[in-house]
Order: sequence, then C-alpha cells, then structure tokens
Amino acid sequence: GAGREAALAFAHKEDELRARARGLSIAKAAESEGRVRRALADLERGANAQIVTEALLFELARIR
Repeated sequence: GAGREAALAFAHKEDELRARARGLSIAKAAESEGRVRRALADLERGANAQIVTEALLFELARIR
C-alpha cells in the first residue's frame, strides 16, 4: 500500500512501531490525537515551544 511506498523517517524502528500500533486501542489513539491537537493550539496561542513539546512527549509516553 501507500505506506510501503513512502519512506519511513524511523525505518530502523519499523517493527517496534508496528507492534506498538497494533497494541493501541481506538480510544488511546484518539486520546493521543487530542493531546497533539491541544499542543498545536497551545503553540498557535504563543506558548513556549520547548515546554509544550516536552509536556506532549511526557503525556504521549504515559498513554499505553
């Protein structure tokens, strides 16, 4: 499919990423998307990019 045609930025982690994606529920995926959208909104309002990024990465790491 199209995924195979596009180069992966983290091709060396493809197996790990696919395994983690298979274990992610729809609810957890939606929660992750919501957190990314909130971070983008924070950035658009002028929030500190480093703080927003660090908080986002921390939040995403806790979603399992």
